[in-house]
Amino acid sequence: MDKVVEKLSEAFLLIIPLSLGYFSGVIYLSEYLRAFSINIHEIDVGIQLAITYAFPVFYNIRFGLVLIATVLAVTLLYGPWQASIKFNEELGKVFAIRANVVIVSLVGCFAAFAVINLCAQAAAREVSSQIWKGQASRVWFNSLPSTWDVSLGVRQALIYRKCVDRSAFYDIISTPNVTYGLCVLEDGEGLVIGQRHEDGRILPMRSVRNESH
Repeated sequence: MDKVVEKLSEAFLLIIPLSLGYFSGVIYLSEYLRAFSINIHEIDVGIQLAITYAFPVFYNIRFGLVLIATVLAVTLLYGPWQASIKFNEELGKVFAIRANVVIVSLVGCFAAFAVINLCAQAAAREVSSQIWKGQASRVWFNSLPSTWDVSLGVRQALIYRKCVDRSAFYDIISTPNVTYGLCVLEDGEGLVIGQRHEDGRILPMRSVRNESH
C-alpha cells in the first residue's frame, strides 16, 4: 500500500501544478481579453500559452497572502491531524491514510481553484488598466487599410482615422497567429484592431470603453 500511496503522491505532484497553471492562465486570459471585447475563443490557447499567462496570477499579492495563510493553517492543523492518525493507527494503515489523501486533495483543489479564480480576475483587471493608461509596449500593424476600404460607421471611421494617424496602438496580446492592439482615445474610448500574421488580414474592429474610467 505504501507503493500505491507513493505513486499517487507522484501523480498529484505532477498533475495538480499543471492543472492549476493551465486553469490560472485560462481564467486570466478570459478576464483580461474580455476587457477589450475579445473572446478567448478567438485565440488559440494551448497549454504553453495558458501556463505562460499564469505568472501574473501567482505574482499577485492576493495569492501570496492566501498562500501564507494556507501554510500557517496547515502548520497549525498538522499536529492534531497526526495525533488522530496515531490514535487510529490500525485503521489508518488500512483505510484512513488513503481516505485522508483523497479528501485533503479534493478539498485543497477546490479551495485552490476558487482562490486562483479570484486572483486571476484581479490580476487581469490590473494589467488591462495599465494598457488603458498607455503603460504597455506599442505595436505596429502592417498595411492598415484606409477608412474607405473597410466597412465602418461614421463615428467608428473617425476614431479609426485618428488611430491610424497617431499610430499609437498598445499591445494587448500577440500569439504566433494573431496580434491585437488597443488605440486609446479621450473620454475612456478606444479601438481594438487585430491582424492575422499569415496573410495580414485585419480582423473585425471593435469600439471599446474603459469600464474603470
